[in-house]
Amino acid sequence: MSDIRDTTDTPIQDSEIQRLEELVNTLLGRFTELKKERDNLLETVKKRDEIIAERDVAIAEQKSTIEERDVTIAERDTTIEALEAKISDKNTERSKISEKVNSIMDQIESWEQSLELEDGEEGNYQQEMF
Repeated sequence: MSDIRDTTDTPIQDSEIQRLEELVNTLLGRFTELKKERDNLLETVKKRDEIIAERDVAIAEQKSTIEERDVTIAERDTTIEALEAKISDKNTERSKISEKVNSIMDQIESWEQSLELEDGEEGNYQQEMF
């Protein structure tokens, strides 16, 4: 600060003015330091806010991905259930076909046995005739 002393000042006034000037200079220095600290803190808060915003975006994207996966899983589960129902139907159909085939096989065997018996009786009859 500039020296604002009057030439009529006494030495006591000079020392008080000098002390006041030193106090003002000290206060201005401290104010400047606090202002720099405030600016630094504001910059830190701004950077953290940006990081938080970026993380919020990443979390939203992850939630979206999870929701899409949940839908995909639900669709897959539905498809699995439908396929299991088809397998069950095909197994039932196969059992019915197997029963029919077995029935036909039994009929064929029965028919073959009856033919063998008829052939055996005819053979016996022919032998008796000769």
